[in-house]
Amino acid sequence: MNAQFRRRFTRLGQVTYRWDTNLSYYLPAKTDDLTDLGTTLRVLQELQIPIVDELSLSIAADVFLFRGKVPQTARAGANALLRVGITYDRLWKPRYQPFF
Repeated sequence: MNAQFRRRFTRLGQVTYRWDTNLSYYLPAKTDDLTDLGTTLRVLQELQIPIVDELSLSIAADVFLFRGKVPQTARAGANALLRVGITYDRLWKPRYQPFF
């Protein structure tokens, strides 16, 4: 299952908020071992603040939750990543625009 949401706030100077969620469930099988995941959930929340033209400051939180299939790995685990970076986003039309 996947859900996405994107909203642009024009009052704040084209600030963009993005939310992306992905939930996966894997059915049990006879050959499952310690490396097989049963359930995964990934949630990404990102805020893009424009700097100049197509260049933006990106602030994001990326959370990954997981649980294994076999009893030894059935306890849930989590991983969280906080990011700050620069994003360049431009749609280029080869026949109509120069590359730079």
